[in-house]
Amino acid sequence: FVGFDVPRAHPRFGRVVPCPPCTPAPAQLLDSFDTSVHPSLPRALTACQSFANGDGKPWLVLGGNVGCGKSHLMVGVADVLLRRMELYTMRPASEVLGAIRSTWNMEGQERLGAEADLRETLHGRDVLLLDDLAAGQGTPSGWAQWDDLLCHRYGPPALRTLLTTNLAWEQFRKQLPRVASRVAEVGVWVPITAPDYRQRLTRAS
Repeated sequence: FVGFDVPRAHPRFGRVVPCPPCTPAPAQLLDSFDTSVHPSLPRALTACQSFANGDGKPWLVLGGNVGCGKSHLMVGVADVLLRRMELYTMRPASEVLGAIRSTWNMEGQERLGAEADLRETLHGRDVLLLDDLAAGQGTPSGWAQWDDLLCHRYGPPALRTLLTTNLAWEQFRKQLPRVASRVAEVGVWVPITAPDYRQRLTRAS
């Protein structure tokens, strides 16, 4: 982790962020993302570049099947944020759901402290990146947790939030109608219909 070299009165004084790698892997950078393999990828890349730079609407959802490039693009966004020294949280959605549920078995001060940490990390963080929303989380309680979390970030003002999901838009609207309504207002839904790149690599080998 690294800290910010700022005056004591600065809001980021005493805060830390994950240390950027000294030599980032080129494959993780947005600039190296290959959009030539499918016509849905240029729009997705442009949307991620705008989001990373703080331009346009504050919410972005990348929807597509496994292996289409969603997580790759999210890591590229995280790389840009690190270099701009912006505070963000990037977590797999299943891990976040597990952290929320783990507080249910806690009591007293332990539970209050854990819930406060989660609120700071998820509800109030400048930028939140959640990968694979809805992957294996299709229970009523799971949908309710996502509804609660994401509606907290709706604001006003809406906090910058990037989601990836393997749900199609109609499935997303059915499972998370309030969140979908907010995406329509303060966000952009970008479908990616590229084929699984791992299968392309297998065929090439």
